[in-house]
Amino acid sequence: MKAKLLLAGLAAVGGMVATGVANADTDLIYSFNPGSYFDFSDGPTYSANGTFVYDATKGIVTDVNYYALPGPFDFSSATTVSSGDVIFTGDGEGDGNEYIFLQSLALGGTDNITGGNYWFEGVSEGGVTAGGSVTEIGTAVPEPATWALMMFGLGLIGLGLRTRREATVA
Repeated sequence: MKAKLLLAGLAAVGGMVATGVANADTDLIYSFNPGSYFDFSDGPTYSANGTFVYDATKGIVTDVNYYALPGPFDFSSATTVSSGDVIFTGDGEGDGNEYIFLQSLALGGTDNITGGNYWFEGVSEGGVTAGGSVTEIGTAVPEPATWALMMFGLGLIGLGLRTRREATVA
């Protein structure tokens, strides 16, 4: 009876943990690769640096830590136009850099930047030359509830091993 209860508990916990881990894998962390840039036709070229998270389940970019050098261009938020088109903003004045990617960010791996736009005070100022690439550098850490379920499952396994009867040798 105890064995059946233990197996049923382990199956339930295993299913919940697998679901939690699968959801955590939908958050893809990207980093701009060296050589990525944003170039105004009548001004300087800016190198793109930093990281951002793409939530493949919701189809949005979150946790932006992107900056362009040289210059005081720090962007902390993003508007996701599509899985391959993201506008990075964050200065509070509506200025931003839009990157157009070759493929969907939901695919992970490395994605090439194929173009871009510059936004000034919330209005697109047209296309600019942009290039380089971003690379997925990892996935987000599972939520605390996932860890709690995993620890509960390990505890059930330990309890089952501890209470198991040992065979007596005659």
